[in-house]
Amino acid sequence: MQAMPLRNQRDILNDEAWRWIEKRNHLNEEARRLREEATKLKNRRDDLNHKVMELKKLRDKAKSYLELKLTEASKIKENLKLLQKRVSKKENAVRQQIQALDWKLQTTLLTPSEERKLVSQVKTLETQLAIYEQLRKIKRRLIEYYGEIEAAKSQIKSLYEQLSGYAQESQVCHAKMMGLLQQADVVKLEADKAHKAFLEIKQRADKFHQAYVKVVAQVEDVELQIKQINAGIQLEQIRKAKEARNELSKVVSEKLKRGEKITFEEFKLLMEEGNI
Repeated sequence: MQAMPLRNQRDILNDEAWRWIEKRNHLNEEARRLREEATKLKNRRDDLNHKVMELKKLRDKAKSYLELKLTEASKIKENLKLLQKRVSKKENAVRQQIQALDWKLQTTLLTPSEERKLVSQVKTLETQLAIYEQLRKIKRRLIEYYGEIEAAKSQIKSLYEQLSGYAQESQVCHAKMMGLLQQADVVKLEADKAHKAFLEIKQRADKFHQAYVKVVAQVEDVELQIKQINAGIQLEQIRKAKEARNELSKVVSEKLKRGEKITFEEFKLLMEEGNI
């Protein structure tokens, strides 16, 4: 098997694996962003829920205060009714009657018995005037209670409106948060699939890489063997050439000893071999 097709297939698979890695990273980043948005909504929801709880406490406190004021106002109304039963005449009529009795006491000659009777009548009437004064105080107090009751009712209504607004916003935040978390789960699932695809393709690429490395090693081994063979052939050729030069040098040397004529090339050979 040739190395280049293996390397090309490996590179193709590595490029595809890299694309899956980029897709996985993008999806993981998107899932992280969605979870961060969901966390912000959760914090907002929790803050709103805390406000709702605080407003509920204030509302319950206002309701308790209202119930107390209503109970006290009811008692005051009962006292008012009881006092009203103790007076049988209008206040102006009582005052006029007291003035008439005072005038009579001052201007009429009365016996001690008649005077005591009139004085007793005046005291009884003055007692009723005192009751009228108490009635006025109770009515003023009752009016104050009604004002406090209306203020408590208004406060309860305002608290309820705020509480309802926060509760609705909290529900909206919760719904959005759950939606984002669901989106994040879907995106994370896609990221996991991309990672799985990357691992599968990378495994295939690694197999091609291992095969490529193996073929390259085999090729290098063959090339080394060829180099070694070529080197051996060259050494043998050199050895044979050297033996041939030595033999030729001996022949030329014998010719020179016999006084025969030698060529310039033969002379050079003897010089190189050191036979002269």
